[in-house]
Amino acid sequence: MDNLDKIEIDGQIDTIFYQPAGVYDITSIKKYIENVRKQDRNVLAFNRFIDLSNLESSEISQQDFEYIASIVKKFRADQPKVKACYYCTDPVIQKITFVFIETIDLMGPNNQVTSSLYEAARFLNIDIQRIKRFRES
Repeated sequence: MDNLDKIEIDGQIDTIFYQPAGVYDITSIKKYIENVRKQDRNVLAFNRFIDLSNLESSEISQQDFEYIASIVKKFRADQPKVKACYYCTDPVIQKITFVFIETIDLMGPNNQVTSSLYEAARFLNIDIQRIKRFRES
């Protein structure tokens, strides 16, 4: 995880907050997955708010997607179902995120891509102010 990346784990609302910075690439995605995998088993059952609004650009190929998909599918096999909300304000990053979710077969009611913080809060059933505090920290 870069020095610019932020991650917070809030056990009171069972949510992991993550905001990568810089370039959205295979390395940043691997770092996030490794960081989540290292957490206590109870934390793995937490929902996720992934804020992609601080990214500068994306450098992910279809081959990268397929590689990450294989890692995630293996990791997810024995994990509890969680909700993940990807907050994107850039249309290009948003489109790439949709492709990423489709590639790792996460499309469905437990995953959402949105450009609205209010929609993210509603989807994860958390207070909008908690998301804002994370983003401002």
